[in-house]
Amino acid sequence: MLVQDLLIASVSVPRAQLETVAQVYQETFGWQLRWAGQLDPTLAASWGVDPPARRVLLLGPAGEQRGLVRLIEGESPPPPPLATFGWSALEITVRDCDALAERLRHSPHFRVNGEPADLRFSSDPPGQRAMQAVGPAGEQLYLTQILRQAPGRELAVPPAGAEVGCVFIAVLATPDYAATSAFYVRVLGYELYLETMAALKVARRELQLPEGTPFRLGALRPLGETRIELDGYPPGVGAPRQCHPGELPPGFALVTLAVTDLDAALAAAAVHGHAPLAPPVALPDPPYAGRWSATLRGGTGELVELVGARSRPGVP
Repeated sequence: MLVQDLLIASVSVPRAQLETVAQVYQETFGWQLRWAGQLDPTLAASWGVDPPARRVLLLGPAGEQRGLVRLIEGESPPPPPLATFGWSALEITVRDCDALAERLRHSPHFRVNGEPADLRFSSDPPGQRAMQAVGPAGEQLYLTQILRQAPGRELAVPPAGAEVGCVFIAVLATPDYAATSAFYVRVLGYELYLETMAALKVARRELQLPEGTPFRLGALRPLGETRIELDGYPPGVGAPRQCHPGELPPGFALVTLAVTDLDAALAAAAVHGHAPLAPPVALPDPPYAGRWSATLRGGTGELVELVGARSRPGVP
């Protein structure tokens, strides 16, 4: 395995909403503003984005270094929830799913589109209880309480004293499940430890599909306690995400993964025809702290940023 953990989930937010969205997350989830600044032009180029001035706000629970949320100024509104291919939902670990649901029902900034329910993937007792909501910038959120850990496959939980923790699963919608899963398994060394057919009730309702429409679901595990969920859409369901040239995809735009060896990850990607969008860069800004990063496109064309463990000499 080359991936340690999910480091950042980046959301493109229309300029006029950026401060409001950050404030909502701080007030509702108790997250802290971890960093505020401008998007570095070299980093933007590594994502394939034009470098006009864009504000960036990095948020997350106190004491957590993974699964942070990065809000980036964009030009386009988000797509309808779960209707397009690419990064489709941020799954966040919470202390008490039912208590949070009650709070969000009374918030003008969230739309609850899935009431709390226990999740079962086998005949064992439920290991998770989850709800779903559309967030203040139109992003789809899955909010999940861990009821029972599977030995050897533990999932991230909120840090001590926090009611809402990090993004611990990045959900990816794809029309080509086989090609997309191959990217994460063969290139990045993820373990595909769960595959099943699932109803995905929230996606079905948002897409206005008949009850029982089957989706193919896969769960991918790196070295750490975060995951990627692959949602394979049935033929004819979903659409490519419209993205203006020089812009990030609107909505949930980019996943940043911490890897143990960036050179090895890029070499593996090259073998399978996935070249980085630009040469690796190293920045002093959080969360890079001088470490090298590069960005690939995955099996559905999604943006996947890799951050190595090694710092660039001379970068503090």
